[in-house]
Amino acid sequence: MRRNAFFLILIICVFGLVLFGCKKEPNGDNNGKKPTLSVTTNIFELEEGKTETIVPNISGTTKELEILFSSENPEIATVDKDGVISAISQGETTIIVSLKDYPDITVTVTILVAEGVPEEPLTLVGPDTVYASQTIQLTANDYYSEDNTVIWESKTPTILKVDQNGVVTGLQEGEGIVRITSWVTAEWIEKEITVLTPDPESVEIGDISYQRITFSTTIRLVAKVMPNGAKQEIAWTSSDDDICTIDQNGKIKPLKPGEVTMKATVKNTDISGEITLKIEPTLMELLEHYNNENLLVQDIEVFGYEAMFQPKGYYEHKLIGSVNKYLSADLVITESILSKTLQNRPGNIQTETKYITVHDTGSAGPSAGAAAHNSYIHSGPEASWHYTVGNDGIYHHIPDNEIAWHAGDGTGTPYESFDSGIPYTDKKKPVVTITADGYYALDGTKSNVAVPRKPDNLIPNTSEINDMGIEVTKGTNGNWYIGKSWWSKSYGKIGNRGGNLNSIGIESCVDQGSDVFLTWQLLAKLVAKLLEDTGLGLEHVVQHHYFSGKDCPMTMRHSNNFEMFLGMVEAEYTIRTMFKDYTIQFYSNNPSYIDNRGRIIDLPLTPTRASYTVEITNKNTEKTETKLFYVNLPAK
Repeated sequence: MRRNAFFLILIICVFGLVLFGCKKEPNGDNNGKKPTLSVTTNIFELEEGKTETIVPNISGTTKELEILFSSENPEIATVDKDGVISAISQGETTIIVSLKDYPDITVTVTILVAEGVPEEPLTLVGPDTVYASQTIQLTANDYYSEDNTVIWESKTPTILKVDQNGVVTGLQEGEGIVRITSWVTAEWIEKEITVLTPDPESVEIGDISYQRITFSTTIRLVAKVMPNGAKQEIAWTSSDDDICTIDQNGKIKPLKPGEVTMKATVKNTDISGEITLKIEPTLMELLEHYNNENLLVQDIEVFGYEAMFQPKGYYEHKLIGSVNKYLSADLVITESILSKTLQNRPGNIQTETKYITVHDTGSAGPSAGAAAHNSYIHSGPEASWHYTVGNDGIYHHIPDNEIAWHAGDGTGTPYESFDSGIPYTDKKKPVVTITADGYYALDGTKSNVAVPRKPDNLIPNTSEINDMGIEVTKGTNGNWYIGKSWWSKSYGKIGNRGGNLNSIGIESCVDQGSDVFLTWQLLAKLVAKLLEDTGLGLEHVVQHHYFSGKDCPMTMRHSNNFEMFLGMVEAEYTIRTMFKDYTIQFYSNNPSYIDNRGRIIDLPLTPTRASYTVEITNKNTEKTETKLFYVNLPAK
């Protein structure tokens, strides 16, 4: 019984295996066939930026099958899971449509992407700002133009300009507008450009170094502020208006020989540029410049100890000038050096010669000329000086490099100068005043240099500084330096040191009956020579008053003729140093009134226009030039 049951179970198992091992795989639900896949459109033509949708069709099945989409080149076109195509860029690609469960069933869709019309077919791009006088590049795009050509136009031509290549140039500060217009459609668009003014960085002045600047030269300096487009508001200044002036248009006016620096400064800044000019007039130009067409005639008072006993304390004198600041006469010096045995020739050598000191003798007697003073100094008085000048000659008493006793500032205190602590400026000389606590101030700025005190330790007032002021010079450290000064009890003034120890003293005669103006011209010739010999400048020609406060040279001071005298020194010095190779001769065309030196020897009874001829000869070339000059002579 058990055996039959075993066989029955075995037969059932084998039958089950047969049934299960022979079952077929599903190939569809249509008699085992696979489904089919198709699309409604196999090719799409799109413009860039456009979209389309692939519509697939599945047949041969009732089942829900998942459809897959993929792009062979997503840079041309992309497709999402719903079959939406997005055209990206011009070109051709293929999109594969497939069934997830049947990967071998696919359909290809061709995508052709053409360039599309942009939302803005006309565009204008580039920077929004430009500096005045500088350029920027703008770029225009016109979809409808094959060569991308447009019409360029500035709607604000005073603010900016634009060329047909789109290069914009800023003209002046402001808001500008650039317009482009399509040649094809006539559509236009505009772009706003802000024109800015750059900050100034430097100033350039046109080079004129190749030109010789004479008195007749006409020059207008031109300054350019950099970078281009920066504001060109310039203020012109001259380092020395006595040599050459300049107006605010840059036009210069040469006045005398020398070097001068012209500075162009951007207004309200410290940005500047400079150019140094050398004024080199011709000799004839100089002599014309020094011509005194309107003659000086002045009633003056001549002071001297003899005149002091007269009722007025002086004698009256008609001072008559010359036809020219230059005296057409040779400088003749009589050497009459004092013996070393005389007490008034100490024989000490100056450590440095800093000044030429001008005196007058204070002796107004009819016989008190240069020869008389030469005799007097050889008699051994306590005082001494280096030269005496008068109508009757020029006498040299003490060697120029030796100390003499003439300035009244003593010999025990040598010259010194002290750092003021105030930076140097281009100004020739600052105004010196005295602060309430007893210090010098320069242009109102307190220095660290104390003023000398009066008796009882009192602080002097500014009004008690000598008329010529306190020495102020530029120090090597770039600060102003103030010379050593002292208080003179005799004259109640603050004076400068260095008169006896560091200057050459000259006595000029004022003897009654002499030609005072001629004495001053001879004095100017001598001072010019000494300036050349010592290498000093005109600013080192000072009065005796400068050192002690004494009213000397009294006659020149009271007639206000010291500046006029310095003008004659300058004329003599300039011709002496610049034109050594020339001889100069004046010829009077009215010898009754003018001699051949240029001196007026008499005045006419009625106003007369007289003349003289100047002849100059170059010693090297022997070339001679002449010119006629006029002078207006007043009546006696």
